Amino acid sequence: MVVTIHVAPGQQYRLSGVRFRSSDPDDRETLAFPREELRKLLPLQEGDIFNVAKIRESLDAMKKLYDTHGYVNFVATPETEADDATQRISLVMELDEGKQFRVGKVEVFGLEPGKAAALTSRVKPGDVFQYSLVEAFVKGNIPGFLDVVSSEVLDLRKRERDGTIDIVVNFRRLPKQE
Repeated sequence: MVVTIHVAPGQQYRLSGVRFRSSDPDDRETLAFPREELRKLLPLQEGDIFNVAKIRESLDAMKKLYDTHGYVNFVATPETEADDATQRISLVMELDEGKQFRVGKVEVFGLEPGKAAALTSRVKPGDVFQYSLVEAFVKGNIPGFLDVVSSEVLDLRKRERDGTIDIVVNFRRLPKQE
């Protein structure tokens, strides 16, 4: 059996420009970070071949940036406008930043006080919430972490109204190691 496939590659588009705007219809201009900083997270330059994988990379990088500054509800929506005549695509990143969250209370159960202090000394009520700090603490204190999902011991209680997240880490939920 012989199979012949004919492929028509279509037009190849290049990036014509990138803009960032807030999703807030009352204020499209104000963003938590300078546009220049956000632009550095997109590894495509004007005139480069439009590459969806690189757009996804930049979305992940923006999510990490916003997460490390307490914007846990952040969502970026890429919008494209193609010009077939010039084979160019304009990219607009619409950013729904949400509110910045701070740490509410921090509780750790099932660890000796010295180990628990490794979290409570770094993450205090009123601090900007940083999931990565909490995640690193949980991973660092679970023996054989790959066998256990951190969600079994980590409970984040988000209070939208006051913009806080209570952190409860309960290592007593882990199965006993033999």
